[in-house]
Amino acid sequence: MQADRYKTNQSVHSCAWCNSEYAEAYSRAREVGVFCCKKCEIEARFWLRESLAQVSG
Repeated sequence: MQADRYKTNQSVHSCAWCNSEYAEAYSRAREVGVFCCKKCEIEARFWLRESLAQVSG
């Protein structure tokens, strides 16, 4: 069993893309305080790039 699984001093965040709560220590994304996983980070970045491409022409 993991020793730190139930520690109360872990930082918990809410993912900007999927709105799920996650422990900062377990995020694999580059932007740890923003996204819960790499999948959400990649989806959000792709969406932003596509949205900006549509606006700029």
